[in-house]
Amino acid sequence: MITLVQPKLPRVEFYPNKPGESYRPCNGTEGEYFMSMWCEECAHDKEMNGTCYREGRDATDEDWCEILGRSFRSDEPLPEWIYGDDGQPKCTKFVKYVEPVEGALNSLAVRDDKTVDMFDEPSAPALVC
Repeated sequence: MITLVQPKLPRVEFYPNKPGESYRPCNGTEGEYFMSMWCEECAHDKEMNGTCYREGRDATDEDWCEILGRSFRSDEPLPEWIYGDDGQPKCTKFVKYVEPVEGALNSLAVRDDKTVDMFDEPSAPALVC
């Protein structure tokens, strides 16, 4: 299984708007930047922040952000997505995802029993041609 990861988009400044008003991305590109700045750094959506992957496993409701899901199903403005005091869009339910401390057990890095270790002594003599 190969998992391709999209590079992180840079943080951008959106055209400022009146604080407190509802925010809706005007197009897909703006939506991608918003999700990169907020959803990919939030603890509520494990797929967006990279702590779980959809391939090869059954997803649970705790893996997905309900707000992000609603953004794709409805044309209604989301009450959680508003313009903040600085005039920039934000998600009011954002919770910063904190990466595990280096050296902690990473549940994504599981060694399988099918892959040959490149650095162990060979179990059989190499064929010479």
